[in-house]
Amino acid sequence: MERSILYLLGSYPRWSETFLRQDLTLLQQLGVPLLPVALQEGDAEKQADWPAVQYLDPGQAGSTGISAESAASPGKASRFADRVAGWLPPGLRTQASLWKHGHWLRLLTELVRESACRHLHAEFADIAALMVATVARDLGLTYSLGVHARDIHAPKFRLKELIRGASFVTVCNAAALEQLQAACEISSDRVHLIYHGLILKDWSFAPPGPVLNTPIRLLFVGRLVAKKGLNDLIRAIHRAKETGLACELTIVGSGPEEEGLRTMAKWLCVHELIHWHGVVPRERVRQELLQADCLVVPSVVSADGDRDGIPNVVVEAMAVGRPVIGTRVGGLGEALFDETAWLCEPGKPETIFQRLREVHADPQHAWEKCGEARRLVERSFDALVTARDRAELFRTMVSQS
Repeated sequence: MERSILYLLGSYPRWSETFLRQDLTLLQQLGVPLLPVALQEGDAEKQADWPAVQYLDPGQAGSTGISAESAASPGKASRFADRVAGWLPPGLRTQASLWKHGHWLRLLTELVRESACRHLHAEFADIAALMVATVARDLGLTYSLGVHARDIHAPKFRLKELIRGASFVTVCNAAALEQLQAACEISSDRVHLIYHGLILKDWSFAPPGPVLNTPIRLLFVGRLVAKKGLNDLIRAIHRAKETGLACELTIVGSGPEEEGLRTMAKWLCVHELIHWHGVVPRERVRQELLQADCLVVPSVVSADGDRDGIPNVVVEAMAVGRPVIGTRVGGLGEALFDETAWLCEPGKPETIFQRLREVHADPQHAWEKCGEARRLVERSFDALVTARDRAELFRTMVSQS
């Protein structure tokens, strides 16, 4: 089959980007002629049922690109170069990145010519988008971008420059879309709101019974970074301990904040109530979710302006009937309402604790609210529907090229 669209990812596979693997799989199943390519390996071990990609420079490490260890832990020189680039104005940062990654630019240009792809697409407005926009311009081809929350709230490059020549841009939540349009003045016919969703048949509704476990089993899933607000959750656990409300917290994920969070837990004497599981396979995440009484999403706006979109695990919890305690920061406000979740205020641990007490005090009301959450997922987050919307955009580009 002719593969007319080069679909470029920065690092693949990444543990936290379940939605990208699902989107890619569904697009391929719908017959979209994609050539999936990644610049380098990500931080997760590839699973047999994940979509395969071609690495741009397989000679860097055997036949599969650079190692996941190297991707996750770049050398001192690379980290220093990245820090220096971060200090530069956006325009100079772009030029510095093109110079630093000139070999990727050459390899991508050669691959596009050899494969005869007629349209280029990049997910995330990062180095992959910069590569795609540059090569498309040089070769006179069309390109498109999939833009996500961090790209808009804490951009690495001048977003306006990246999307200026794009035939279309997809955005995965309305909050990010609104800010994108305000910042970049992109016309409404070129930008499309398309949520990441779930394959609903794989996520059966199974809410907890009328009595919650003792201790209450809380779950957090995600990268351990500032925008996730985990320090507030740990303080809420401390508050619960002080009042005699028995609960335990399972944390699934890793990240740069982990050491500081562990220190905080010990200082507050709640470390024995917290179970740190690190990065685990996605099926293990599902098991943890089904065993939990409640998912907690205490997201905040980080110092650099970054904030959450709609994390997949939030939609998964709503689909299977687990209560969600969370803020409405960023895209979360499009899934978490008074009717579907227990809302807390960003940066205020006391409100997390109060919502936890409410869930514990009235399991019957929790069951009813979880039912409304499931109905919202069915209306707005059906991955088969959203995949068809994405596929139609790509087919239009192929027909026009």
